[in-house]
Amino acid sequence: MGIGTWNQGAARILGATVLATVSIFWAGCDGGKDSGEGGGKAKAGEDGAAQEAAKQAYKMAGVTASDIDVAEVHDCFTIAELMAYEDLGFAAPGQGKELIKNKQTYKEGSIPVNVDGGLLSKGHPIGATGGSQIRTIVLQLRDEAGDIQVDNPQIGLVHNIGGVGLYGNVTILGR
Repeated sequence: MGIGTWNQGAARILGATVLATVSIFWAGCDGGKDSGEGGGKAKAGEDGAAQEAAKQAYKMAGVTASDIDVAEVHDCFTIAELMAYEDLGFAAPGQGKELIKNKQTYKEGSIPVNVDGGLLSKGHPIGATGGSQIRTIVLQLRDEAGDIQVDNPQIGLVHNIGGVGLYGNVTILGR
């Protein structure tokens, strides 16, 4: 079972509506890409796996980056979170740092991201990463996140990467 299938099942069990889940895998050393469950074909030489997964997930869910109310992104390293802002369309290329500088990713900001502290605050639980992210977003959508609750989120996003960018998954959840 792939992460996209697992994410869908976990989110439904926890009470969220799965609007989209797309996994993109780059196969082969020639740069060719193949898409996993929930996605279409990606064209070699275009966007990275996470960017392509985001584009397809937004289209599948009928939303854009500006519709996302809260997000959990794969922040395995500090720079990875900034790259995710850009890959997901929350910021233009090279401008991810401006979201932090302007406190837009904070709980009260325009796009709260990793308001639970992200993966690094949990010790980056390899294998449990996706489950932790889905749980956090579902709690947000159910207004059960306690001190880290953002104001009235309707749509949440979970972003996961792996294999040095060879794999990208984006799941979009609704109330």
